[in-house]
Formats: sequence, structure tokens, C-alpha cells
Amino acid sequence: MIPYWVLFLIPAFAAATGPTKSVSKSIVPWVFFSLFLILFIGLRYDTGGDWGNYYRQFLDYIEVPLSVSLQRGDWGYVFINWMVGKLGLDFYAVTLICAFIFVLGLASFARQQPNAWLAIAVAIPYIVIVIGMGYMRQGVALGFLLWGLSHLEQGRFKQFVVAVLLAALFHKTALVMIGLALFLHSKGKFIRFLAVLAVGYGLWTTMLADESSALWQHYVEDAMQSEGARIRVFMNLVPSLILIIYWKKWKENFPNPHFWRWMAFATIVSVPFVDLASTAIDRMALYLTPLQIAVYSRIPMLFSAGMVKPAILGVLFMYALVLFVWLNFATHAPWWLPYRNWLFS
Repeated sequence: MIPYWVLFLIPAFAAATGPTKSVSKSIVPWVFFSLFLILFIGLRYDTGGDWGNYYRQFLDYIEVPLSVSLQRGDWGYVFINWMVGKLGLDFYAVTLICAFIFVLGLASFARQQPNAWLAIAVAIPYIVIVIGMGYMRQGVALGFLLWGLSHLEQGRFKQFVVAVLLAALFHKTALVMIGLALFLHSKGKFIRFLAVLAVGYGLWTTMLADESSALWQHYVEDAMQSEGARIRVFMNLVPSLILIIYWKKWKENFPNPHFWRWMAFATIVSVPFVDLASTAIDRMALYLTPLQIAVYSRIPMLFSAGMVKPAILGVLFMYALVLFVWLNFATHAPWWLPYRNWLFS
């Protein structure tokens, strides 16, 4: 368990002891921590819920032509496996590439926040350890989405659409996020609506239409259940409620406030449905997790001066508790324990 606590305590210590608004011009600490994170995730050995499945898939993908492999999985992920195999490299090259994409997206989004180290600390227990290390394809998709959000915050609509497209190449469910570009608060909404409609329809027909009925049957009609879905949805619900409560300050201080408010509304609406189709809601909630990073790291701009430091410490304590409970009591935590890394095996 110690490696996971080290991973959390580094940014947590920086957030707790540094200035409350810790956006740093220095890139050096971020480069070192990002490299550490890439190696921690990318060189893990037999660690994470689906590591064994991904390894077996890698062996399958490199045994057949690319055209056959593309029929077996998400195109972007299959292509990386196939390319790595053709280059004669090991499975660790796949995990390193996926870790690089995930960390690059996370770091680019976190560095835009008013308290960047708090943003990283919030991400560690669930977004990094569970998603980034457990759901490799979804982790890459989330990395691309975070990269897209960092552009979307600056009004770069085209880059966001490209990011969603790339995310969908690794997990098709990421397509649901493309409609959120409509909620950018800027000019040209009608053109944006037509563009999103056209791109969304093209992506749907190309990548998802043939599987839509099977996905609906699997996730909704069969009511596939995910353990811990309520907790994960609740983790998105708390920052959503904070955003709604502090909406006036949020709108005054941050770009694209309506986009984030719709993210919060989507979270709130999902809560009553978590018992009906927990896996479906759980998968969609994954793409709403950036709310946790955005809201908690913007506390210095939302709370009064006297409440900022206690609030930061409270957030860090809450996520330390999340990490403790998950490591000690989660059903699937044994797949992460003990942590193993290729460098030390």
C-alpha cells in the first residue's frame, strides 16, 4: 500500500503547504512528477483489475493482420497494440504509451486550475489509481478528454472535438461528451450546433451504430450492476452541488460557466438511475469526474479567505479517506496489491 500513499502524499503535501493559489510558472516540478506518474502507471506489472486481460489481448492482436484485429476492439487501442507488436516491443510499450496519454491530459488540465497541486491530489485515489491503472482504454479516453477540456476552457472548439474523436478511438462511450461543446458560452452557437451534430452523427454511424443495441441490452435492459457505483456517483455529486451553491462566484470567475453547470446537472440527474442500471451510469460518470478536479481546485476562488485553507485540508482529508477505504475494503483492491513494477521485478 505504501507506493499508493506516496503517490497521493506528494501532491497532497504540496497543496497543503504551498500557497492556496498555486499555479506555478515553473515547469520543472511538473515534468518530474509527470514522469514519475507515467513510470508508476506504465511499468506496473500484473497490477490493476484488467492487466491480465489486456496482456492476453496484446498477444491476440499481434498474431493476426491489423484488419482482423480492428474487428475485435476499439481501433486506437488495437492499433497501438498491433504497432508495438510489429516493432518487436513488449507489452510494457503499450502500457507506457497509454500512461503517457493519460498523464499528459491530466497534467495539462490540472495546471490550468487555481490550485494545481490540489487538482492532482484529488485525481490520485480514483481517477489515477482506479481508472488510469485499472481501465486502460477508458483511462486513455479520459486523458484525451482532459486534454480536450483544457482547450475547451480557452474556447478552442475544434481541438475539443478532435480530443473526443481520439478518446472514442479508445472507448466508444466517450462519444457522449461531444454534445457538451454546445454549452460553450460564446458566439457562433448555431454553427457549433451543426458541427457537433454532423461530427457526432458521423462518429456514431462509423463507430457505434452496429453495437448500440448490444450495449443497450448489456448495460440497461440486463441492468448490469457495478459494485461501488453509488459511491463513485456520489463523489461527482458533492462537487456538483458545490458548483450550484456557488454558481454566482463561479460564473464571475471562470470561463465557460454554463458548460460546467450542465456537467453538474448531468451528475445530479444520473443519481436516481444508479440503482436501475448502475454499470451504465458508472461508465458515464467516469467522463464527469473532471468535475472533481475543477471544483475542488477552484476553492480558493469560491470560498472566503478565512475558509480556503480549512477547505483545502478538508478536501485532502476526504480523498485520503477515500484512498484508505478503497485500499482496505474494496472488493477489487487485491488486484492492485501489492503494487508491482517492472523496474523492481
